[in-house]
Amino acid sequence: MTMKKIEIKISGKPISAKAGETIINALWAAGKGDLVKT
Repeated sequence: MTMKKIEIKISGKPISAKAGETIINALWAAGKGDLVKT
């Protein structure tokens, strides 16, 4: 099974994430962890 890369656009900034990776993890990886409310 190959992992596809998907792109999420937030505030006009594209964030790359592997398919299967959660949006939360993608946000953290992009340094936008402060936007994630826990």
